[in-house]
Amino acid sequence: MGVHINCPFAEPLYGDMDETGLSWQQALGDWWQSDKPWLREGLHQESAVQRDWFFWRQKRGVVVAGRMSAEEGKQVAAWAKTLGWPLISDVLSQTGQPLPCADLWLGNPAAISELDQAQIVVQLGSSLTGKRVLQWQLSCEPDEYWLVDNLTGRLDPAHHRGRRLVCHIDRWLEQHPAEKRTPWTTVIPALAEQAWQRVAEHSAHFGEAQLAHRIHRYLPEQGQLFVGNSLVVRLIDALGRLPAGYPVYSNRGASGIDGLISTAAGVQRASARPTLAIIGDLSALYDLNALALLRQVSAPMVLIIVNNNGGQIFSLLPTPVSERERFYAMPQNVQFEHAAKMFGLRYQQPQDWDALESALSTAWCTPATTVIELVVNDTDGAQTLQHLLAQVSHL
Repeated sequence: MGVHINCPFAEPLYGDMDETGLSWQQALGDWWQSDKPWLREGLHQESAVQRDWFFWRQKRGVVVAGRMSAEEGKQVAAWAKTLGWPLISDVLSQTGQPLPCADLWLGNPAAISELDQAQIVVQLGSSLTGKRVLQWQLSCEPDEYWLVDNLTGRLDPAHHRGRRLVCHIDRWLEQHPAEKRTPWTTVIPALAEQAWQRVAEHSAHFGEAQLAHRIHRYLPEQGQLFVGNSLVVRLIDALGRLPAGYPVYSNRGASGIDGLISTAAGVQRASARPTLAIIGDLSALYDLNALALLRQVSAPMVLIIVNNNGGQIFSLLPTPVSERERFYAMPQNVQFEHAAKMFGLRYQQPQDWDALESALSTAWCTPATTVIELVVNDTDGAQTLQHLLAQVSHL
């Protein structure tokens, strides 16, 4: 039996000691002189209606959408639109991402400056993915920060002073109706549109960043999407735009890359829907024997393995370049054709978009599993993301 301990560390992870910790200690502000607790958290199974909501809904607010159900995602998008509040959507929110590429435009100082005017932030759902989203969530200081989730416990990695509200999101929205108001942000909608256009301009190249942007084209009708961890989920979060209410599943939190094929198989069996699953090559190797579970599916299933030869998410982190390949990326120099054949699964390795679309068209016609391996250049995905982030930050 193994134990996985998930410990967040303050960045930067490398380099000489500096005074970074001082600002963190001083972030408590004047709370020391207050007689109020840092976080008001209901001990009941479901939090009570917030009686002052009628007051706060008239203020400048921001909605952050984390992990939630497909139906809740559509409701949150409509709720935020009615309020006129910008909606920062995670890949697992299923809101349709009305302000796409949030993890790009949150790197733009003009967006941060506008968000600083917010008086209240309402986060619906937890398990946020994007780095810039988490950085902004950590640093924002509205008058009120409310986090709503049906799970109990401390789900805010920034430990904001505010309210921790335990409630199912759809019920909370019903209890806290929106009031029709004019949108108060102007810079952010323009930046989101420009960011999406910049990403689209890079979509012709055959690579994993471009797959993330184009993924909405490849979703099966009446189906669902399972997104693996590491680089692939971050690329789809930053560069993609999924349909509102389309079911999206992923293992987030302390699960690492263990058991992703098994989870995808379970998602398909539980719903009996056509399923598109996307994982990386190391993730596939970690759970290779679970390909046996994909031999018996009740609807068409496609497993896309993006083979960038290692853990290329570490190309996004300030890991020492001289040691990155040996200790972080850990390239295995393998391909998956024989693994698929060993378990009797169909296999395709397309070399361009036309070939991928042809393979998918065939796969969606048969209630069987097709393994599609995309062999891509090692660091192209991470470099494209960093290039686009730099572009959007200077818009």
